[in-house]
Amino acid sequence: GKRTLNVLSAGDCFGEMCYLAHKDSARRSATVTTNSDTIVMKIRSEDLRAASVNCRRLFDERFLDTLVARLEAANEQLSVMS
Repeated sequence: GKRTLNVLSAGDCFGEMCYLAHKDSARRSATVTTNSDTIVMKIRSEDLRAASVNCRRLFDERFLDTLVARLEAANEQLSVMS
C-alpha cells in the first residue's frame, strides 16, 4: 500500500533483500521515495557477486545487521499493536 515502513538516514541501505535472496527474478518488496535531495549509490547484485570474497563478506555483514535491526523494529511494532 502507501504505508511508511521505515525512514532511512544518511548511510542507510535498501535493496539488500534482492541481493541476499540470490534469485535472478527477486521481486521488489517496497518502493523508496525521498523527501529531499538525495545522492544514491547503486551497486548491482551481479557486480557485488563478482567482487572479492572479503568485499562480499563485508557487504553481507552490513546487510544482515540491517535486516536484523528492521526485523527487531517490526517485532516491536507488532507487540505494540497486539
